[in-house]
Parts: sequence; C-alpha cells; structure tokens
Amino acid sequence: MKIKTVRTRLTLWYSGILFLILAIFSATLLAYFHQNLKRGLDQAILTRTAAMEHSIEESGGHIDLSEIQEMDYFESSSLPKFIQIMNPDRQILVKSLNLGDFSLTPTPEQWKKLLRQQTVFGTRQFPGKQGIRYACVPFRWRGSLKYILIVGMSLESIQRPVSRLRMALLLFVPILLILAGFGGWFLAGKSLRPLKDLTQRAQTITVHRLNQPLAISGAGQEIQELIDVFNEMIRRLDTSFRQIKQFTADASHELRTPLTVIKGESEVALRADRKPEAYKETLRRILEEADYMARIVESLLFLSRIDAGQLHLKMEPVNLLDVAERVVAELSFLARQKNIRLIARFDQSAVIIGDAERLEQVIKNLVDNSLKYTEPGGEVVIDVSRTGDHVILSVSDTGMGIPTSDLPHVFDRFYRVDKSRSRKIGGSGLGLSIVKWIVDAHKAQIDIQSEEGSGTTVRVVFPAS
Repeated sequence: MKIKTVRTRLTLWYSGILFLILAIFSATLLAYFHQNLKRGLDQAILTRTAAMEHSIEESGGHIDLSEIQEMDYFESSSLPKFIQIMNPDRQILVKSLNLGDFSLTPTPEQWKKLLRQQTVFGTRQFPGKQGIRYACVPFRWRGSLKYILIVGMSLESIQRPVSRLRMALLLFVPILLILAGFGGWFLAGKSLRPLKDLTQRAQTITVHRLNQPLAISGAGQEIQELIDVFNEMIRRLDTSFRQIKQFTADASHELRTPLTVIKGESEVALRADRKPEAYKETLRRILEEADYMARIVESLLFLSRIDAGQLHLKMEPVNLLDVAERVVAELSFLARQKNIRLIARFDQSAVIIGDAERLEQVIKNLVDNSLKYTEPGGEVVIDVSRTGDHVILSVSDTGMGIPTSDLPHVFDRFYRVDKSRSRKIGGSGLGLSIVKWIVDAHKAQIDIQSEEGSGTTVRVVFPAS
C-alpha cells in the first residue's frame, strides 16, 4: 500500500529508525550485561579456587575433606558451588555431593592446556539442572603437577538477571515506540504546518493577485527558502502577465491605427465617384498602411517564435565585414534619397561564430533606425573592427538623439521615443527588441550612448572566433 501523506511517512521513518536504534542498543546492553556478570562469576570461581589452593598448601599438599563437606552443607544456598579434584591421571579423587552422578571432567583439549599450566574455563549443561560455569586450575606441589582443581558455580546467577533485563526491555521498547510514534506524528504535523498554510494561501492566488507575496512567520529556514522561491516565481508570472497584457494592448493599438486609416479611406472612396487620380492616391495610402501592418505582423511573428523557443540559430564562422558590406550596399540608395552620407569603416578581419542571416538583421535594423532619425545632410557611420578577443560593431549617427530618461526603455517592445514621429516614418517599436534578442543569443553585449540633439551611437561587442 502506497502511503500518500508526508506526515505519515515521516512518522513511520522516525519510528522505524528509532526501533532499529533501540534494537541495537538493547542487544548491545544485554550482551554487555551478560558478559559483565560472566566476568564477575569467573572471578568468584577463581577466588574459591585460590582458597582451595591455600587450604591444600596449609595441609602439606593433602586434600582437606572438611572443605568439601562445607561446600555440600551450603548446597541449598542461592549460589551453589561444585567442587571436583582430579589427579594428573584423570582420576576423580574428590567431588561435591551436589554433582551426583555427573562430573566436571575436562575435555581432551582442556587437558592439553592444563598440562601446559594454563587455567581453563568451561560451561557444562547437565540434564534437568542449571548450567554450570567452571574453572580448571592445575595445582603444582614441589615442582610437579599434583592436582587438577575444578570449581564450578551455577549459571543461575547470570541467567536470572539477564532474563529480567530482557523482559524489561521487551516491555519498555514497545511502550517507548508507541509514545515516540505519537510524538513523531505530533512533531511532523507541527513541522508541516507552514506547508499547509502555504498551500491554503497559494489557493487564494489568482491572476489579479499575483502582486501579493506569501509571508508565513516562523516557517523555518528550509520552508522559508521554498516560500522565497515561490514568491520569486509569482513575481516572474506577474511580470509575464503584465508584459503579455501590455504587449497585447500595444499590438492592438498599433494595428488599430492602420486598420482605421484603411477603413476610412475605403469609405471615402466609396461615398461618391472620384477621379482616377483620387482613387490612385487612396489606394497608395491603403497600400502604405498595409505594408506597415505587414511589418508589424512579421515582427510579432518573429517575437512570438522567440518567446516559444522555436527560433534556432545556425551558428557557424561568419565574417562580420561581409555582412556589413551587404547591408551598406542595400541601404546606400535609401541614404542617397534622404541626402545622408553612409560611411563604412571596416577592419581587415572580423570573424565571429554566429548566424549570418540574423546578424544581417541586426546591422540592417540599426542602420535603418539611424537613417530614419537623421536629418538630411547628416551622416551615418558603420564601423567594424577587431580589438583583442572581441569584434566591435558600431553604428553612429548625427540624428535627433535619445533623451537620457528614455535610454533604459529603448529595448522594450513597442517603445518609441517620439511616437508621433516614429509612426510617420514607419517605426513600430519592435526593431530594437529583436536586435537585443539576437545580440544576447550570440553572447554579445549591446550598449547605446546618446544625447538629445547630438546623435546616437550603438555599440555591439561580439566574442571573436
């Protein structure tokens, strides 16, 4: 079953990790506790063995039976002891009565170690009885091995505390997991509360409320970063909607004027019979407006393809001089018609990586703008040069210039410094927007310097090939 809510997932993850930690801790605690008790039991056995060694030494190397009898007397104590004494020939000399028919005879491997004067520990389980932990200690008398002292104690002293601790952990761990699960559920809900608030507030956002950023107090750094990203996204959406709205309004306004002119001229022409010359003049004005509309529609189509990401550049080595020469040759006739000197200053080599068709569009738009806004008798200069790792395209004129307050907006769509004059000379306010996109696509930089009444200089810096 797939768990849908993040709160449930966090709680289950938290509980699962806690269970794993508690399981490892409990196992480690039980092992350490058992080992500690076992170490204490071994020490108690060795202490009893040392006492027996001391008793034998005081008896001149003989076994004191009273010691065994004392052990048998305390057989019913809470910690029974088992004693067995053997000679090197593996014969049992003495053993305590509580061993009954059983014995603590060392194994062959243990005998080898005993003969090498090593103390051996072992555990023996007797049928129907508690397990016994015992120690085999070789006893030497006057330089030779005389006895094997075996002392054992019941493992009950270890098993009972370990069993109690195990039962306590089996009871404690589930209770702790249940409490931790409820606590994790509560904390997860509290931690995710800002996200829930964010969701509820985001549901109230509409197209008309994109300018209202989300703000949630005490959200925490991680969620605050999400809120900041969300607010930045809303800001970009708001900007996009405003641009689309402005773009639509500007496009409608630009197209409405030529449509109104075409409709008005047609109505006047149809009102009464006119001379052929009058009809020709009317058709000429209609054709001018149709051409103007065609240029706007073409520019709008180009910009829409840019916005949709459908316009791809064919990047290849291009000599910018060749492109500039074609533009100069094409616009020289227009410059002569307006009595404007079109001057070209070209370097010997200016190769860049770019799209030749789009680069020609850039130069043509810049030169055409300069020709439109330069008075007769002025001049337009095209300069292409290479400086270090850059190729610089410069188009300057002696025209009307651009006010300083308008310079930051010249690349905006449908923005024109002098709307009435631009309309008369055929400007739509889209040319520089297209130029800016093409320049950015070539990873170049464009800069405009202008002073009202003193002309304008547009400078484009391309990375050289």
